[in-house]
Amino acid sequence: MTKQRFVEEAGTHSASIDAEKGETRSALWLLSVETGERRRLTSGQANDTAPAWSPDGKQIAFLSTRDGKAQVYVITVDGGEAFPLTSLKQGAGGGPDWSPDGKWIAFTAGPQGEPPDPKKPYLLTRSIIRFNDIGYLDATVQDIYLLPAAGGKPRRITQDGCFHLSPKWSPDGNEILNLFMAAPDSHYPETSLQVIDRKGKVTRTLEGWGEVDAAEWLPDGKGIALVGQPAGKPIGSKNDLWVLLHQGETPECRTAGLQYAVGGGIQPDFPF
Repeated sequence: MTKQRFVEEAGTHSASIDAEKGETRSALWLLSVETGERRRLTSGQANDTAPAWSPDGKQIAFLSTRDGKAQVYVITVDGGEAFPLTSLKQGAGGGPDWSPDGKWIAFTAGPQGEPPDPKKPYLLTRSIIRFNDIGYLDATVQDIYLLPAAGGKPRRITQDGCFHLSPKWSPDGNEILNLFMAAPDSHYPETSLQVIDRKGKVTRTLEGWGEVDAAEWLPDGKGIALVGQPAGKPIGSKNDLWVLLHQGETPECRTAGLQYAVGGGIQPDFPF
């Protein structure tokens, strides 16, 4: 099989704007890193994002708004129609990520009940009640779900009131690394990381160290590489690459001598 990588194209090749509806649409493409040949995988009539290869390289899971709310879909690499794995009332939010054995998909989703009526009073029980373009957190806070890749009912494994992001399976398939922010008792929306098992029990955490913008397992699964900065530095300080090998240890900086920041980006809620 030709070595391939799956990419989500940006710009004119896959993104389009419906001026009348004020909507942005995106398609997913397949790109051969050997030949540069590209092939469109989805039609681009909706917002198709967050592609993730299955471990056997035969399928791709992604998020799509083709039926309204974003849901988890799967499509075969050889083509054909994508089919939904979720039909959540409030949709899916982040991920998806396949377990190493290909049997499970981890993703995030918000509360699936009816959101509070903004025209009526209701009790707020968290210190940070809203955040940037997200809106009121009580109606949008994300939990981690596990979904059978063959189809079935998603199972929620976190329910701590935090906003969970970017779930990633460990190489042995026993744990999930994820970022989280906006704990109910937090007064500052700092993003940290934690590791949980399949039942949602926290096994490792870096809470209180500082701001973490991205994190990934090391290939052997025994450590974590992360991008961020320790607490106490002014907003906008240089991000570095750090490695955390053991619970309770301080992360080791690997880019202290690098002039430029690692993993920079533009905040997505800016108007344009």
